[in-house]
Amino acid sequence: MIEVDSLSKRFEDFSKLECSGSSDLYEFLSMKIANDNDLLQLSTYSRDGQPVPNLVFGTVHYLLLNGTLHELKDFFPSLTDRPKKVADSYEAFKDFCLMYRKEIISLLQTKLVPNE
Repeated sequence: MIEVDSLSKRFEDFSKLECSGSSDLYEFLSMKIANDNDLLQLSTYSRDGQPVPNLVFGTVHYLLLNGTLHELKDFFPSLTDRPKKVADSYEAFKDFCLMYRKEIISLLQTKLVPNE
């Protein structure tokens, strides 16, 4: 299993290096996750060698795209024409992750982010 401390740094780096200027939602959520022990712990279920933030966000997005009902979908520009404010998204994101914890763990353990 991946260490929680290293995951915090990975989410911070993902926010600053990968999301800044390209995804306000993931930039914001990544910084929040970096300081949230519950979601860092959930992220430890990712397979070794995987880009954990990409896999976590991909898993959540996959579940929403496949019809999992939750208010979180209202924050994703890919799922609604009028997304809610990014600054209000974290509570819904965390609630979704805790509510669908089993499904997320299953996907984190079995899915891979393809190499480019």
